[in-house]
This record gives sequence, structure tokens and C-alpha cells, in this order.
Amino acid sequence: MGVRSFLWWGLLLFLVGPISPAAVNPGDVVISEVAWMGTAASSAHEWIELYNNTYQTINLNGWKVVSLTDSSPNFTISSANCSNLAIPAKGFFVLERTSDSTVSDVAADCIYTGSLSDSGEILVLRDPSDNTIDTANGDGGAWPAGTTSPKATMERIALGAPDSDTNWDTNDGVHRNGLDANGNPINGTPKAPRQRASFHALDVVISEIAWMGTQADANDEWIELYNNTNQSISLAGWQLVAADGTPTIAFSAALCSNLVIPAQGFLLLERTDDTTISDITADCIYTGTLSNSGEVLSLQDPSHNVIDTANGDGGPWPAGHETLRATMERLDLVAPDSDANWATNNQIQRNGHDAHNNPINGTPKAHKPPYVTITSPTTAVPAYRKQGDSLTVSFTTDEAGTYTISVEGFSCDSGSVSPGSHTKTCTLPANISEGPKTLTITITDQTATSGSSSQANAVIIDNTPPAVTLLTPNGGEILPANSAFVITWVLCSDLHLGTMPIELRYSTDGGASFPALITAATENNGAFIWNLPTINAHTVRVRVLCMDLAGNSTYDDSDANFTIASFTFGDVNDDGKINTIDARLAQQHADGVITLTGNAFLAADVDQDSDVDANDATAIAKKGIGLPTGIPGFVLGPNPLAPEGEGLGERSVALAFVFLPALLLLRRSRRIATLLLTVGLVSTLMGCVEFAGLPPPSGPAIYLTSTAMPNGATRTIDLVIQSITAQGGVASLQGRITFPRRVTIHSMTGLNGFVVKALCGTASDPCSSPHELRFSLVKPSIGGVTHGPVARLAVSASGAHGTVHTLSWSGTAQVPIVLGGETNTEITGFSTGNGQVKVR
Repeated sequence: MGVRSFLWWGLLLFLVGPISPAAVNPGDVVISEVAWMGTAASSAHEWIELYNNTYQTINLNGWKVVSLTDSSPNFTISSANCSNLAIPAKGFFVLERTSDSTVSDVAADCIYTGSLSDSGEILVLRDPSDNTIDTANGDGGAWPAGTTSPKATMERIALGAPDSDTNWDTNDGVHRNGLDANGNPINGTPKAPRQRASFHALDVVISEIAWMGTQADANDEWIELYNNTNQSISLAGWQLVAADGTPTIAFSAALCSNLVIPAQGFLLLERTDDTTISDITADCIYTGTLSNSGEVLSLQDPSHNVIDTANGDGGPWPAGHETLRATMERLDLVAPDSDANWATNNQIQRNGHDAHNNPINGTPKAHKPPYVTITSPTTAVPAYRKQGDSLTVSFTTDEAGTYTISVEGFSCDSGSVSPGSHTKTCTLPANISEGPKTLTITITDQTATSGSSSQANAVIIDNTPPAVTLLTPNGGEILPANSAFVITWVLCSDLHLGTMPIELRYSTDGGASFPALITAATENNGAFIWNLPTINAHTVRVRVLCMDLAGNSTYDDSDANFTIASFTFGDVNDDGKINTIDARLAQQHADGVITLTGNAFLAADVDQDSDVDANDATAIAKKGIGLPTGIPGFVLGPNPLAPEGEGLGERSVALAFVFLPALLLLRRSRRIATLLLTVGLVSTLMGCVEFAGLPPPSGPAIYLTSTAMPNGATRTIDLVIQSITAQGGVASLQGRITFPRRVTIHSMTGLNGFVVKALCGTASDPCSSPHELRFSLVKPSIGGVTHGPVARLAVSASGAHGTVHTLSWSGTAQVPIVLGGETNTEITGFSTGNGQVKVR
């Protein structure tokens, strides 16, 4: 390298300074034990122990151990006097004074010089930047622990707690580690955790058991222990014993390469050899088989106190899966052994590989994370929300701890949680973008281990409202109350519509408010049949509202007002019936004889073309006798005003008038009037032989004349009004006549101003039921008929000579006999008379 390059690099190093290792925090490395009194072999055999509280190896190169009292020792850790510069995670580092024979059977990491005063020192541990990381006896004065006789060390009690006089203790002379230069036990624990005279239940627990082995070999069983305390614990003298004696594991140097279980750390026991878990080193190797049908395991301290159990109540193992080789994992490490505190590994959270390099269905030397299952919302059944909405989330977890709910990385709720099922509510961010989002729930247990579960596309953010347009009613319509109307709209368009996204309402104040609900939810098919309310209102509007699954909504209203009036299509005189009287009123309006107004006009305009004409009159007449009208909405069917239970399917003859007298039941003003019907016959033979037939009834009546004819010939009979003066005479007539199968009716013609408005039963236009004649007659002109024929029938008959066929009046609730007067009200108290046809 040239001179210029050398000078350039020198300048750069001067400006930048030396490259430092990663920064550490106070307490990351602590002074854990001080043998200021030396050993029984020599008071000059002093030593100092350091401990790494972190889960990372730390390079101590350049660190210092300094006495602030007298600067002795004042030692810098470096490769010049240290065989090792790194302190392992959760591990120890020993500095011995003068030589490595101070602790004869524990290798020193560093050799230092400088004596510790027996009367007390302030020791400081500093990093290469001269930051104070820890102290021992930091408040000065006499040493807070340790003795010169016997030579017992000063041991830190809580390795994670700051230096204080109360955080130091004197070795008890029972729990010891290492030998001095003369081979005597050291009253201390160099490179080993401080031990106590007694332990508490659950200080160390059985945290995981692979009683089923691994996929590589069912005999490759393993057991994991966990230290719940904040101090390392030596398991020398401890035992793990099965109730049946197999296995019985006595922890010793003969079985274990490591007897120390670090604070809040694990210790792994593998059966037979260290290949059971190929990529994780075992701490102990044991022998003895775990029964797949269950064992009772007991962990005992050196005094044979039971510190923990696994499957302590006996019986089958409470968790684990033999076929899947999934381990039995403890849920709550600080909770006692119980069946409910064990779970089977979920084969998702795993650690390590078996002898054949298959993933271990367990977590050896690692914390089992909490298992989380999201039950709602899910990918299959997502939740649709807007920005800033609240979101209800349901999930289950097998561990206690804290939970965090996040949507696409945005945290929206957190708190504490216990094992079991939970429902929580979080608030979505106001700035979250539209589209599908991933829902994640994370549980962190008391060991700071986290487990999470996610559902992709479980939350759909939708801030865009749908679009909808109302078509009908859009203003100007006149609709009869208590009838059916079809509301129509352009199909609502949106990416996220449910099955019933449409709400319909109506207003009676011109659209100022829409309090009245038509339907809260219906399909988006563009049409809904509205059963109109019984109101009289002229400022009615309809609102169609479309709401998507996220709650975005759009509505459209009628552009102008429409009317709902209390009338029924076809019931022109508002008497609760639709019959020939209503047909006459419509025909009279069509002919200019009268003028219908208001609800009467609306009721007569059955085709809703804003005009009452002969077509409306004909449709009303057809409706009255149960015939198809040809008008949508005013169709063939049971008379909506007829008594409930009566219908078009009625085929029986309700009333047959063959004998005198008979009863005809007619409804008037919602009551049934009993009429005495007298049946008679007057007939004039239309040939050279007179045929009397049945005599006509007496008094007010309608009857059929009679006739005689050759076999197959055609003759006429008349429908006659007799002595009916009530209501200004007969002005409309509706009826039903049945006849034998050998009689044929060819036509019906109105007489004396009557016209046929509806008819079925002729040879060319039969009714739905054979051998019946239905008809509606109206007299459009002013004035009713009190006497005389009103219609003529052309008939023919067949049969043997002298055969007499009877044409009978009959009525049903569907097709009643109606006699309407000039005053457009029904006439009652009349009789009917049948007619006869004789074959001669």
C-alpha cells in the first residue's frame, strides 16, 4: 500500500474512531459471585464470576473490572490474559487471580492480578466505552456477604436485580461447586448457579414430553424441563422418576453434559443417545421407556421434595398423539400439573428435527407458543366494513397472556386474555384502504412467547356506496288502497351485496319523511309486490334503499307524488261487490249517459288508462261472473270481495231451483238475505203445437220461457222480467243457468235496451264448467224494465220424442244471481223460474 493510501486510511480511522461491538445495557452482564476471602488452600486464591443475563453471547474484549476503592484490581479483559473473551447467553465467565489453579477443576476464562481487600471494595464492571454495566458492593463499606472463616463466597441472589446489600448472600457450604488448589471443596459455586437450601414447587417444571417418540423412531423419546425462576439452578442430586420405576433418572455428571438449567431456560433429556433430536444438543442422556398408555412422572429435588409432576392423576396421557408423533406440551408453565394444562402440539409451531431430519412435532428447548384459532370473521365468511368501523372478532386460545388484533398490520385492539373462547371488538383505522385485508390475532404468554393465527381476506374494506334507481311508482299514478302494486327499480349495483340488500319505504308527506316501512329486506331482483295500505293520500312517494354488506347505502325516491285512494278496481258503486251493476255504471260512463268521478272513476278504470270505456265495462262484467278479464292486475280468480273460502274451483251447483219454493242466498251490505224463489214456466211452442212447460212464478220474478222443437232444430226462449218495479225497474242482470248435455245454447242477444257484456256457455264459447251459461246484461240507457223480455237464447235439443229438458237457474258465491235496479243497487225479494225445451 502506498504512502498516500496509508495516510488516507489513517485519517479515516482518526475521524471515525474504533469500531465498537453492539451496545449493551446495564444489567446485561452482572458480577454474580466474589471470592474476596480466597479459598481454604490460600487467601490469595481470589476469583470473580460474571453472568450473562441475555439470550445472546457477548464479547467482553475491552471490558474492565475495576475497584473504585483502591484501583486493585484494575483489570482489562483481552486476549493477552484471557483464554476466552466471550460470555455465553445465560452463562458464566470466571476470572481467577494469579493462576488457573485457584479453582483447580474449573477452567478460568481470564487470569488477573491485584488483591481484593477483606474489609470491602467497590467493584465496577465497565464496557469498552467505559459505561458502568454493573457493580458489587456499590454503596461501599464492608462486603455485604461472604466470610473468611470458613472461606465462603459472596453470591448474588437475584441475577436480574440491581446490586444492593440485600441482593447478596453467603454460600451455605452445602450447595457447592469446584475444588481449590489442594482438592478441597470450594464453599462457592464457580461457573454454576447459586443454590438454595430448599426449592419451591414449580421452580422447575416438566414442560414437554415426547412419550410417543419421533417419526424416525418410536423409541426416540425425550423430556424437557423449564426453570421458572430468575436464577440458574444446578440439578445435581435431582431425580425424575416414573411411578412404575421406569424411567428413573438421577441427574449427575455421569448422565449429563450440563447439570445447570438456566434462569427461565430449558434442559433437554434425550433417551439412549443424542441423535433423538439431531440438531439440538441434549443436556442429559437417559435410559428407560415411557409407556404409551400413560405414566406418572415426578420431579424431585435433592431432598426428595416433589417439585412438579406430569400426568399426576394417572391414567392415559392427557395430551400428545401417538400416530402423528405430536408431543404433550405444558400450557401454563407456572400453573400446577392438571389434564387441562396440557395440549397436543398443533404441528404448526415446531422446533428441531429427528434422526431422519423430519420436523419434530414439538418444541424442544423452545417455548411452546400459544395456539390461536380465529372463528369469526374468516376467509370463508368475511366481515364487510367501512373505514373507522368497529369489527367484532371471535377466537380461541389455549394460554393466558395478552392479545393483539391487527388488520393488515394495523393494530386495532389489545388486552389481557385467559384460555378459552373470546369475542373482542376493535376499531378499524380511518385511513385503511379499500379491499380484502388479512386478520391476525397474536397471543403473548407469560414467557413472552407469541403465537398467532391469520385469516386472509377475512375483512373486506368497502367505502363505496352502491347505485340504485327507482322506476315505479315515479309520480302521477292513482292506485287503489288495499290492492297490489309492483314496485320496480334498476338493479342495485355494488361489488359486495348480500342476498337481501333492498329496503322499501313510503312517504305520505311528499317525501319529507319516510317513516312507513314496506319491507326491511328483499332480494335485488328489480321488483316487489306491494300490498297497498288502506289510506287516502295524494302526496305519496316510495323510496328504494340499497345497502351493501359494509353498510354503505344509497336511495332513490319517486320523482313526484302519486295517489293511493280507498277503492277497489271494479267495485264502482262501492258496495263491496264486483258484478253487473258496476259494469252498467262503467258502460253508462263510456256512453256519456253519466259521468263517474273520484273513487268511482278510479274503480271503473280497471285497465288504468285514465279512461273509462266499454273495455272497462266488459272486464268488470267478466270479473263478476268469474271469466278472464284480459287485464293484468284484474285477472280471473276468486272474487276478492267474496266470502273467504269460496273460489273459482267451485264446481257444485249451490242452488238448484226445481221445486217451489226454493231459497236463494244473496249477500247485500255484508249480510245474507233469504229470498223465496218461485219457479214456474211459461212457454209458447214455436210451431204448430203449443207446449205449456212450467208456469211462470207469481209476483216479482225473472224466468225463462219454454219451447218445443223437432230433434236437432233450433228455437228461441226468452229471459223475462215480471212485475219488478223496485229500484226503478231492472237495469242490469247477472246470472248462471245450467242445462242438460243434450241441450245446446247457440247465442244470447239482449232485448229492450239490454246488451250482453259478458258471456260463456254457448257452443262457440263454453265456460270452464260444461253445461252452464254465465252472462252479464246491462241497460246503458236511462230507465229500467219492469215487465218484458230482456234477452233471447237460441237453443237446440236432441233426444227421443217427448223428451223434456229443463234449464235451471243456479248461483254460487263465485257467480251469484244479481238483479240491479235503475238506482244501481241490488233488487231483492224476487223469484226465479226455470225453462223447458221439449223434443217433438
